[in-house]
Amino acid sequence: MPDFGSQYSYARSKETVFKGMEDAQYRLGLIVKNNIKNANTVGFKAVFSNSVLLDPYNADKFRDESQGVNMKTPNNPLNLAIDGNNAFFLVEGPNGPERTRDGRFMLNEDGEIVNHEGKELVILNRPTDLDTRDLIKHSEDIVINRFGEIRVKGQFLGKIALDYHNRMPGQQASVQQGYLEMSNVSLEDSILKVVELKRHHETLQNMMAMNMTVEKSLVDTYGRNV
Repeated sequence: MPDFGSQYSYARSKETVFKGMEDAQYRLGLIVKNNIKNANTVGFKAVFSNSVLLDPYNADKFRDESQGVNMKTPNNPLNLAIDGNNAFFLVEGPNGPERTRDGRFMLNEDGEIVNHEGKELVILNRPTDLDTRDLIKHSEDIVINRFGEIRVKGQFLGKIALDYHNRMPGQQASVQQGYLEMSNVSLEDSILKVVELKRHHETLQNMMAMNMTVEKSLVDTYGRNV
């Protein structure tokens, strides 16, 4: 008489192992496609790969928002970095303002400060009595202070908007002109995690192979329809 309880436990074990392999493969891809691939991407925030709640639909909720290293870049006065966690530049997207830590900005032909995708930097409190874009366009003397206030030859042209995520009481981030924030990805940690996940995946593969041996034994003993 076949032991149906044992067969049920085996089936559940097989399903658990298979899901574990899928999860390990997903987390491995997440680290390679996100963290390692973007280790040199300006402003990129690493994805935590250890949370049990992580899945393909919520990866952005598990990012390390800690400060990356701000490096001086003297060749472009519109390279900007934020000094402070959980604060973001805003750029005009097709569906409204979008957050970014990537401070690679430049002037377009209309005198607008835009990022590398052509999205305009959100600037608040623009003077209404002058064409700020025209003034910026025809001046190379753009000065941006730590508060994000933009001036050209002493003329105030507006203030860079900063948006916060989970802002703490009293928290105030600052803007650094002529700097870019590097990715906060640790290549060493990411590579160690890849090795760990590969070993885990191999272990699960071995368990699956053992399960297949057990399944063959059950089929040989009881037949496929038992």
